[in-house]
Amino acid sequence: MQDLLDVKDELVKLDYAKIGKRIQKVRKQKKLTQADLAAICDCTSNHLSAIENGVNKPSLELMVRISCSLDKSIDYFLMDSPYAYPKYKIDNEISEKLNRCTSQMLCIVNDILDSLLSNIQTKNDE
Repeated sequence: MQDLLDVKDELVKLDYAKIGKRIQKVRKQKKLTQADLAAICDCTSNHLSAIENGVNKPSLELMVRISCSLDKSIDYFLMDSPYAYPKYKIDNEISEKLNRCTSQMLCIVNDILDSLLSNIQTKNDE
């Protein structure tokens, strides 16, 4: 029973400093000031600053508002948490890279993926 309690205690530890840094990173990518995002999310800029610096812990409700406002899933902000679903982590990484691609680059990536999937299917059929 004690082993289960130890595991449970370990699972509830979130790295709020990393969560805050991710919020800050996306906010800056969206060219929003702390005051802008705070107004959108109905909190004070001081509270948002404290969250970004890992001093304050955001409520679930505020995390939802931040996530929606920044067009990111909550999982993106919890990436290093044991609660984050690994598939979303890689999906977010791929999505961020694809967002930096030109239309021509996206066509090349699409061709590469088609080729990769075709080769995998061929090997599976053998």
